[in-house]
Amino acid sequence: LALVLLRSNDAFGGAQHALKAVECLGPLHSTSSGVHDQTWAECYSLAFKAFYSALHKSPATAMSIEPPWWNDGDLRRISKIIVEKLASDADAWEMRAWVLCGMIAHTYPTSSIPEPSSHCLDCREAARCFFKQAEL
Repeated sequence: LALVLLRSNDAFGGAQHALKAVECLGPLHSTSSGVHDQTWAECYSLAFKAFYSALHKSPATAMSIEPPWWNDGDLRRISKIIVEKLASDADAWEMRAWVLCGMIAHTYPTSSIPEPSSHCLDCREAARCFFKQAEL
């Protein structure tokens, strides 16, 4: 349903349903088997894309459904797992790149924005992710 709503240009509805799918997977740091699988990665990738899209269309509305994992630390962990599980998925690499280069930093609390010294390394890694996305 989330995909249908996103393709119908309903970013908020798509985000709501994608985030609901993520909720159904259980807590962020645990799975029934203790391992994050491809379904987990696909759900989180879609939820990221949907919420990010909703943020750009209507920030105030989107923030009303902000997921608890929408912070620098969790997004870095999630995006790393996603590119490991979905290595041939261009959207996964794009997500990782956006997270690393700080393009979504305006949505984080100011206390969680990375220090400039570590940011340069993140930008290099983000560029590598964008190149990987372009290759795919």
